[in-house]
Amino acid sequence: MRTAALSYAFDYLNAEVATSEAAIWNKQSLGVSASLGYEPNGIYHNQWGTDVVEVQRVRLPRGSFIRPDWRLKVEGHEATAWFLGI
Repeated sequence: MRTAALSYAFDYLNAEVATSEAAIWNKQSLGVSASLGYEPNGIYHNQWGTDVVEVQRVRLPRGSFIRPDWRLKVEGHEATAWFLGI
């Protein structure tokens, strides 16, 4: 899903950078990010429930996106572009 969302953002919305974050202990989420080309972009502390956790920010410039072996096909994008003013 994240690959499709990134493809849409970069290819149809002309996004330059995508950002995400995950708790340091969430290795699966950080692994997905790394597999798509995201790079670490700082750590901060945040309260989640009653715990304070370290959160890893990650950043993905358009040119660093590790693209899948398939291409996203979007129908109806024109209405979204008009709504967003792009």
